[in-house]
Amino acid sequence: MAYLVHQYKLRSRHDRLRERGMLTNQEAAARLNIHEHTVTRWAKHRLITSHAYNGHYFLYEIPDSDLPQKQCSRWNRLVDRAAARVQNAGQAKLSAEDERGVV
Repeated sequence: MAYLVHQYKLRSRHDRLRERGMLTNQEAAARLNIHEHTVTRWAKHRLITSHAYNGHYFLYEIPDSDLPQKQCSRWNRLVDRAAARVQNAGQAKLSAEDERGVV
């Protein structure tokens, strides 16, 4: 793969993702005011979106609105928060379709 990138003067996936505004683990942690390990856990549970740019490293897409909030996982487990987020997104999609008259 590196040969093709070099031979045809292509931009790397990392560079293309960075141009789209994706953040490194450290940058995402600083923006969300959380620890870097929390960024990884949130991405695993799909509270934020991660994009692989090679076999081991990721860049993170942080939404402009509806940012996940730091909470005590003892009382509000991450798995439950992720499930609620998916359910709320599904309900929002259904209500938007109802407004348009889609059946």
